[in-house]
Amino acid sequence: MYTGNCSIIIPAHNEEATIRNCCLRFADHERVTEVIVVANACSDMTYHEALAGNATVIQSPLKGKGNAIKMGLEQASEKVVILFDGDIKNPSAIFTERLLAGLTSDKVGLVKGTFDRSEQPGPVTDILVKPILEMANHPAKVISQPLSGMVAVRRDFAMGIIFPDDFGIELAMLLSAYENHLEVTEVSLPKLEHRQRPWSHYVTMAKEVTKTLKQFRLINDYKE
Repeated sequence: MYTGNCSIIIPAHNEEATIRNCCLRFADHERVTEVIVVANACSDMTYHEALAGNATVIQSPLKGKGNAIKMGLEQASEKVVILFDGDIKNPSAIFTERLLAGLTSDKVGLVKGTFDRSEQPGPVTDILVKPILEMANHPAKVISQPLSGMVAVRRDFAMGIIFPDDFGIELAMLLSAYENHLEVTEVSLPKLEHRQRPWSHYVTMAKEVTKTLKQFRLINDYKE
């Protein structure tokens, strides 16, 4: 069981409405040393709202979740890092506590947070990722939410991952954990409330995730 402290990283693109509260509530735990927000390519007040939430804020012109997380990892000081999304409307230190509890031994490199998706199904997970993992008989097929962005990860392991620029990062961490013979655990998180995404968001996500599936040789380029 991991009993040390953690750093929290929140990649944030135009999340001015929720980022301050996320910083304050997720960090309301005795084992959180720092909250690092990477405000990537923002055109709103995300940077200032994160500062008001007592976070260390990195302002980057580069858009992309993967880019933002990589910058946060380079800044983080603790051996364990927790990644949270910046658009959560009901943040709580309970999320932090449960993800830390998933580090049940030194062999666990990654903890995936799972949550009720009954009202907001994940089309990229259900239509693309899980079927491919099952067809490939990959050990990650047992993970219920492979694209979950709420995770705890060992920093030294994460720093060695070849990071996709954007949405493929969650899947890259998961598949890299198996490649490195690390254990992956899942923990149940409280029901999340976050903003609705347009369909175009999932189209973009699917394209990025497909690149990661190719990177790990789970699918090949199509040729007639």
